[in-house]
Amino acid sequence: MKIHRGKPMINSISLEEGRFQSVLPVVTSRPCLVVALCMASSSLPASAEERVEVAGELVSKLSQAGVAPKSIYVDPLVQPVSVDTQAGRMALAATGQITEKLPEVNTICGLSNASYGLPRRRLINRSFLALCMLQGLSAAILDPTDKRLMATLLTVDMLLGRDDFCSMFLEGFQEGKLPEE
Repeated sequence: MKIHRGKPMINSISLEEGRFQSVLPVVTSRPCLVVALCMASSSLPASAEERVEVAGELVSKLSQAGVAPKSIYVDPLVQPVSVDTQAGRMALAATGQITEKLPEVNTICGLSNASYGLPRRRLINRSFLALCMLQGLSAAILDPTDKRLMATLLTVDMLLGRDDFCSMFLEGFQEGKLPEE
């Protein structure tokens, strides 16, 4: 933290026993962004609603400690759909509910967690990114070398009205960032 230039992002804090108290001093030592995992104990919350409850408690505790809500990136904890076919739906529901109930914070996820163990992971990741963005996802941990994934990001941002005058999309086109299918 002392040698980092700019505003670092700490990955991560949660309500897990001991973790919150041990990471909080790092998060409050200087301005930073923080990933807040929707984990309250040693087991994963079983439903989207439980994850939203954990998110609310985390945001409340971090805000009380002086962390600005706009610096908090809540991670609903995406799980592989190869293990639980409802994992994608749960992550999407949690992201949407967090965005609705806690509009002052950001959301983030490990995008490729959804595709773990399956073939054509890049196709799954592109599709999942679009669905997550529709639910209000602010940021994603993703593969920036996947040109089609990055093209999906530009395109969905434009379609969701987040790209004034389509300028980022058009710039991406002019720079060759939108590969032919």
